[in-house]
Amino acid sequence: MNPLALLDDPVIVTRLVVIGSVILVLVLVATWMSARAGAERQLMGRISGVGAGEREATGRRRGSLAGGVLRAIGNALSGTALLSEKDRRDLENTVAAAGYRPQAVVPVVIGLKVVLLLALPAAAYGVTVLRGIE
Repeated sequence: MNPLALLDDPVIVTRLVVIGSVILVLVLVATWMSARAGAERQLMGRISGVGAGEREATGRRRGSLAGGVLRAIGNALSGTALLSEKDRRDLENTVAAAGYRPQAVVPVVIGLKVVLLLALPAAAYGVTVLRGIE
């Protein structure tokens, strides 16, 4: 039996789309929770640094796997037309004004943009298939 023949069955395709969408949602939730926890840790470090009169440590902190993947995607695509140079400068200024390091945040934003660019149409297709909309 040809394995590609299984893709002709709408039930199997629907199940694959649902499973893929669930995995994507779980990755996004884990990334969001990790980023939130990281922001809280950074804020706690800043508060304790102010109280002790110390500067923030310059060592790199260990991040999450999802954040690392998004950062790698963002770094790989940072020189492409996905984000214009002006928009990138504006984003870096906004991130810096918010108190974050643009060198760490901007690649993650670019990576997340690419992941969502691919994932949202797939999720929308999956929802339409599940609901039977044609």
